[in-house]
Amino acid sequence: MDVFGALTAARQNRKAFTPFTAANEMKNNMIGYFDTRILIKFLADAAAAKVAPKKQIQPTLNIDEMLKSQR
Repeated sequence: MDVFGALTAARQNRKAFTPFTAANEMKNNMIGYFDTRILIKFLADAAAAKVAPKKQIQPTLNIDEMLKSQR
């Protein structure tokens, strides 16, 4: 997502967010601005890549359960 890239890039007026901070910002403040299923899938994939970037991981994620917890 372009937003994640923008948050993790340094700007003239602020330092770059860490990937963890950027993911939290997106999770906490951007539900409703994006398709929630896509946002949750992106965050899950980003977390899996950060934990094991050299392995092929298919994250186990029940999107419907996560959506219920957001309500």
